[in-house]
Amino acid sequence: MLVVEVPRGHSLLLDGPAKVSVLSGECSVFGAKIKELEVPENKRVALKGACKLLIEGGILSLVQGSTIPEDWNLSVKGKVLILGEMDSGKSVLCTFLINRQIYDGKRVMFLDLDCGQSDLGPPGTLAYARVKNPVPILQNLTYDNFFFFGATSPTGWEDWFVTGTAKLLKEIEDYDTLIINTSGWTSGRGIQLLESLIELIEPDHVLSLGDVGIRATVLPPSPHARTRKRAERLSVRNYLYRRYLKDLKEISIPYERIKLPCVWLEEWRCLGKSYNLTPEGLEGFLGALFKGNRGVGFCLIKKLEEEGIRALGTTEDFEYARFGKIKLNPETLEEELLLI
Repeated sequence: MLVVEVPRGHSLLLDGPAKVSVLSGECSVFGAKIKELEVPENKRVALKGACKLLIEGGILSLVQGSTIPEDWNLSVKGKVLILGEMDSGKSVLCTFLINRQIYDGKRVMFLDLDCGQSDLGPPGTLAYARVKNPVPILQNLTYDNFFFFGATSPTGWEDWFVTGTAKLLKEIEDYDTLIINTSGWTSGRGIQLLESLIELIEPDHVLSLGDVGIRATVLPPSPHARTRKRAERLSVRNYLYRRYLKDLKEISIPYERIKLPCVWLEEWRCLGKSYNLTPEGLEGFLGALFKGNRGVGFCLIKKLEEEGIRALGTTEDFEYARFGKIKLNPETLEEELLLI
């Protein structure tokens, strides 16, 4: 353990995994005051002083000034859509704006449309949450509901992505500010998808970290955003799978209780497209469990039986399931490369 002083006018960059306790002074993370904090693996936070900290683990770096660009100090209301390339700091901007709104006494909702690096659920989900208190890390939030998209990228499933976004938007109400995060797909059809989302959402503000070719208020990216390699992105996803797939038990899912995007009809079909996969090859496919319109848990395919799918699930209290094209190793809960 280390005792670290963060002088006034400085910030301490901390890469997890790490634990932090404030011994004295006042410390904030992206606008949220903290006393204690656990930083997950492959997550970076900036602790702003003046304060004395007790830190266990992590990698430290002291920088002068704030890690939040002055241009981020915006007064926003209504629906706020955040755009930007991967590793531009979108999650940090969302966190900062959420905390500023809460300290101003606003009712705040957060909608996470980043299906590959979700902060509100496992990869492959779109989700929203009401934020009642300042939050230093968005992953600390608990989702109110989610849409199971079923893939870690919108590529090829853009229409299904828009469908999921529309379903969640209908549920979100009673807010002063709705902060909406997006994926880092900002080229080619990714631009078309973002334009479709803008048409659907009708945001009051569109904020872009860097110019991505869409009419928006362009803000500078975070100067200390962590650039992740592909292996690190996969590590983050695997951490999230393990977080949401705990205490699994055997469950049975009749075929008639399986809904889109993927179903078994003597072959694996996802949104109308067939894939050459044997029943044995479906072991480990990730699914979500629902009761009414509410997501209540997650599951993994174990095997196909005559009457339905035998799975490992987080709950037995569900009405139907949805499966996508994400496959995990059932033993390690790590994502497996699947060319479909």
